[in-house]
Amino acid sequence: STSSLRSFVDTLHNLVRTLKTYGHGADLKAAANMQHVMGKLPPAISERWSRKKLELQPKEVDLKDLDKWLETEVQVKEMAFGRMMKQLRLVTSLLSYLARQGSRYGDGAVTGLMC
Repeated sequence: STSSLRSFVDTLHNLVRTLKTYGHGADLKAAANMQHVMGKLPPAISERWSRKKLELQPKEVDLKDLDKWLETEVQVKEMAFGRMMKQLRLVTSLLSYLARQGSRYGDGAVTGLMC
């Protein structure tokens, strides 16, 4: 879900910021740490990250790169989810309005839309 992904990204961001602040650059670049984080991501996101890594070659990616990329991914998901929810509210309101109008005039046309 978008909210659990947001929570994960926020946690990763705090970890990256802490490691940078205390001078643990080697931990940011450690392959084991990257593998550990990647193991917690959904397969679809891991696949998109693999594509991003290929785009960044020959640069060796680290947790800072993943953190930055994941933040963008989550923002895109949040924007898309927000649009979807707005559209859902609009459709629900419209159907509710049409149902009220139909019952007011004894018209069952909206019933077919709602089934």
